[in-house]
Amino acid sequence: SEIIEKDGKKIGVLEVPSFYVGLSQDTDKLLNDLKAKNVDGIIVDLRNNGGGALTEATALTGLFIKEGPVVQVRDSYGRIKVNADTDGLVSYDGPLTVLINRYSAS
Repeated sequence: SEIIEKDGKKIGVLEVPSFYVGLSQDTDKLLNDLKAKNVDGIIVDLRNNGGGALTEATALTGLFIKEGPVVQVRDSYGRIKVNADTDGLVSYDGPLTVLINRYSAS
């Protein structure tokens, strides 16, 4: 993570190159560090993120929402499974921007 300063505001930037196993725990620690440094907002950069563990993508999202559906997957039989955040815990609830591009995993 890094902190950039713009117009007198401190913005924490988290680059997420893939949804690797352990990402959500690593991100939770980084969020705590950024909150301790009194950032005014956070950018989660998913540009060029090719994907990875769906459970980690769900857990990462869960750091920013109290609860709710995150990902919907349809299998080859047409059955739909919804992965949701259900723990009710939020690591960061301030201003948030998520960056994506055409190389971000759908």
